[in-house]
Amino acid sequence: MKILRFGTLALIICLMANCSGSKKDNIQVEYISDKQLYEQGTKEIKSGDYKKAVKTLTKLENEYPASDYYSDAIVLKAYSYYSDDDYTDAILTIDDFLHQFPINRNAAYMHYIKGMSNYNQIMDIGRDQEFAIDAKTDFEILSNLFPNSKYANDAKWKLEYIDNILAGKEMDIGRFYLRVNKPISSVNRFRNVIEKYQTSIFIPEALYRLVEVYYILGVKDEATRYASVLGYNYPNSIWYRKSYNILLKNAKDRDESKLKNFFKHF
Repeated sequence: MKILRFGTLALIICLMANCSGSKKDNIQVEYISDKQLYEQGTKEIKSGDYKKAVKTLTKLENEYPASDYYSDAIVLKAYSYYSDDDYTDAILTIDDFLHQFPINRNAAYMHYIKGMSNYNQIMDIGRDQEFAIDAKTDFEILSNLFPNSKYANDAKWKLEYIDNILAGKEMDIGRFYLRVNKPISSVNRFRNVIEKYQTSIFIPEALYRLVEVYYILGVKDEATRYASVLGYNYPNSIWYRKSYNILLKNAKDRDESKLKNFFKHF
């Protein structure tokens, strides 16, 4: 009986060892190449599954840092974040890419997507304009570094729109200072518009407001100077006519005649 028990025990141990061995032999590690991950990520983007694409492309980054698909994977990941309206992660990914590959063939595109990530978050002129300022910087960098890229022209139009937003914000603050009887505080705001946003639609009004402010302050020479600039550049503007009326208001007869002769030149 003892021999039988010992034999039985040995058989059980042997069977357990064999079973364990066969289980190990059946374990297979799934291998996915960098090319497969890249193609999978591309398909997920095309299907609109951006979150899944980010995971796939991040896996490629982490497992194949020396891959030929590495830099393109980061570009696609940034695009996925951007397309999913995750602008913060898009910008972080782009900054990482530009740090690693500042002269990569996709660098212009990355600057453009970064600019668009900020541009899409611009608020109306009544709100803080941090995103507008950041977008302006991004598009200016793109225009300066890659003037011949296919994104440069669109960046130019975006910059004009941003300048109108930023100029509008300055005008809004300047008008507020005028309403609360703080004309000196309004001067810098209106001058900022003229000096920083020369292509904006608010230039004629900004010049008029400076005529108005300097007239209120009693600095008639400065008021007349800004009126002359307004008349020379925008002779048909309603703001020029309003400036003319301000300078003639309560003027003496000889001063009125002098001003009329002065404005005839414009």
